[in-house]
Amino acid sequence: MVDQYPLDQILPQKYPFLMIDRIVEFKKDESLTAIKNITGNEWVFEGLKYPNNIFPETLIIEAAAQTALAFYKLNKNDPIVKKKQYAVIGKIKSEFFESVKVGDQLKMQTGSYKMFENTGFVDIDIHVATNKIAEVKNFYSVLNTNG
Repeated sequence: MVDQYPLDQILPQKYPFLMIDRIVEFKKDESLTAIKNITGNEWVFEGLKYPNNIFPETLIIEAAAQTALAFYKLNKNDPIVKKKQYAVIGKIKSEFFESVKVGDQLKMQTGSYKMFENTGFVDIDIHVATNKIAEVKNFYSVLNTNG
């Protein structure tokens, strides 16, 4: 089912702000696992010199939010939405344990969640290899419009 829907049809974000490379696992009503490879040619590194090529935590939070939105849409059985929808982040709580550098592969895995018709929350654990580098709690709403 995961390969059935390209990310550009599930998520409203487009390059260069699409922060997920692929979904590797989805279990309906249980979990979703997404991957983001951190490469030296990321747009965020162009023209800027971050110490030790550290990937910004704000973009990791965005990747977690996109993971939550993909989980929501795949669970609603209509990831390719015919009407316009806007995802609104209500609140984010995050805790980082390690920095992410060029060459790392982020594995973002949904954990506990509560999903209603147009709102919910989901916890996302982020790992690099076997090390847990962050936890993100995401409270969100999905708004439908007639546009």
